[in-house]
Amino acid sequence: SQYIKHGRLVQARNVFDKMSQRNVVSWTAMLNGYIIFGLFSDAARHFIEFAENGIPWNSKTFVCVLNLCCKRLDFELGKQVHARMLKGCFSGLILDSAVVYFYVQGGELENAFRVFNRMNKRDVVCWTTIITACSQHGRGEEAFQMFSRMLADGFEPNEYTVCSVLDACGEEMGLKLGKQL
Repeated sequence: SQYIKHGRLVQARNVFDKMSQRNVVSWTAMLNGYIIFGLFSDAARHFIEFAENGIPWNSKTFVCVLNLCCKRLDFELGKQVHARMLKGCFSGLILDSAVVYFYVQGGELENAFRVFNRMNKRDVVCWTTIITACSQHGRGEEAFQMFSRMLADGFEPNEYTVCSVLDACGEEMGLKLGKQL
């Protein structure tokens, strides 16, 4: 993990290969490293090897695999990963946010909304993801509604949230709201 953090993926792989006992942390660290470095084919091969070894996944593994699915545009695998999360009762802010992002990237806003609406806890990043999705998919009115809900829930928008709402203003000719921002 430290090798990856410092840009030394080859050294990280060498250490991984020499490990007598690999666990979910080491497998996931390597998977994440391949993704960080944009080596998506290597990440996919590593993921297959990981799965074949029967190592149980943790939350970070699910997030990494969903991220890989987005990068490789493998939305079928991503749906299977989401189903595995549901079956195993894996949930939480970061996991659920990753699923929302996955469905947004696949253009499946209804599924993204379904997951988002079931979330017990949200943060400004998750709110911004769903607002941006609405804005980018020509659903400006929904972007405004979600923005209002976000504010009502006590979250302060960040610069990305504001940009997405402004984009929606342009789409919906919501100049009044745009001026208020």
